[in-house]
Amino acid sequence: MSAARQVRWRLYGIFAAASFCVGVLLSGCNARPTATKESPEAREREEASRAPASIDTEKQSTAQPSGVAGSVIGPPPRIPHSPAKRRKSSARPQPVPPKTPEQKLEEAVSHLKVGGLAYSFPEKMKTGQRDDVVASIGSDKVPIAVLKAKVQTDDKQEVKTEQTPITPKMKMTLTSADFEITPQSSDEQLVAGNTPTTWRWTIAPKHSGKLHLHLAAIIELEDLKQDFTTVDHDVAVQVDPMDEAEKFVQNNWQWMLSGTGGVAVVGGIWKLFKRKKDPGEDDPV
Repeated sequence: MSAARQVRWRLYGIFAAASFCVGVLLSGCNARPTATKESPEAREREEASRAPASIDTEKQSTAQPSGVAGSVIGPPPRIPHSPAKRRKSSARPQPVPPKTPEQKLEEAVSHLKVGGLAYSFPEKMKTGQRDDVVASIGSDKVPIAVLKAKVQTDDKQEVKTEQTPITPKMKMTLTSADFEITPQSSDEQLVAGNTPTTWRWTIAPKHSGKLHLHLAAIIELEDLKQDFTTVDHDVAVQVDPMDEAEKFVQNNWQWMLSGTGGVAVVGGIWKLFKRKKDPGEDDPV
């Protein structure tokens, strides 16, 4: 290549480099006036358009943990519990509180069989008179007729019947503040089989009037006692003149003998008493 051609290519290169530099300078000059000429209204519109995007970005950043923006967060992985931790966290069963005596008795009575109770009371009495009160208990195998026959007395008193829970061992009591009561049988007896169990008491009124008697069938279970069947009965007691005269003499004989004419008074009472005892005997002339 000749020296003139080399000089020519070098000039072309220098010219191209100068043209490139001039173009860069011109583009920079055109961009600066555009930025400086931007109006405040345009800036506000641009900031308003960017605001929703920044808010959405903040929401996403609060909902997602740092460092995983844009990723979908699933449920946290389950951590298996060791057997030792399960034993500690499991609640122990609470102890059952002990039952009260009333609850024990009520539960026991609910499983008892039902039997029959027959009883008879005198309806009327006189002072100084004695009579019997009879009661009988039988299982469900004892017919009512057999139960009533055990209670029937010589005075043909009315016999009444009721149902009552029964146990192998039962107790019956007769109480009153108006009568002297003498038991003729044990208070506690066995109740079983086809034969009824009978209780008997002899009563004597302490005074006249409408006197009260209380009959109770008592159940005993696990050292617990309760009256389950009770009967209350009133007896009309009249005054017996002869009985009252005898009581008066017995209580006042010393006073009567010490007074004037006491022997005559005693003799008159004795005659009256004998006449009551022997109605057919004539009075002496």
